[in-house]
Amino acid sequence: MTSDSAKDLTRFKACDTMGVMNIFVTEINPIDASKSLCDKHVPKMIVESTQMLVSALRRHGAGDDDVPLTKSGTPHKGGYKNHPATVWTGDSRANAQWLEQHAYGLCDEFTLRFNKDHACFQQLLVVSEQLWRIPDTPMTDVALCVGEELQRGRTHAPIGDAVDVYREFYRIDKAEFAKWDKGTDAPEWW
Repeated sequence: MTSDSAKDLTRFKACDTMGVMNIFVTEINPIDASKSLCDKHVPKMIVESTQMLVSALRRHGAGDDDVPLTKSGTPHKGGYKNHPATVWTGDSRANAQWLEQHAYGLCDEFTLRFNKDHACFQQLLVVSEQLWRIPDTPMTDVALCVGEELQRGRTHAPIGDAVDVYREFYRIDKAEFAKWDKGTDAPEWW
């Protein structure tokens, strides 16, 4: 990382107001995007993806009997229903299916990298059966939850542009901890 990139790191962190969750759209293909994430993000992003998908289902009428159960046996409530990435997930079935496939890819990566299954996998199976609830419309522009500097006046972008933005965000904002030590190489764009 160059010294200019290190200086930028602070600026991007300061403007990343969406830091509680995200969808790292680092590739157009959701499976490829799952393979490109660092070891630390793989388990975390499975949980966040499941939360967003459940929230999208609840937004479109799913009740307690329609959603997966949590580890404690209670109906999953989802999470961060007003977060731009969660709203994007529920805006169209194509969006939700992109995230669903990304989450399954992350589960595969989790098994590969950590030699065990992620607890959310079973929850995702239930979610998949309910995606019919979300309006069957084409994919919409991707929410850019990267801070104002990288948004460049946009809150959403077509997926190809979003990939470029999220790769830049990942290189700048995640450089301090991103590692690929568990059996998957860093992506070429890293």
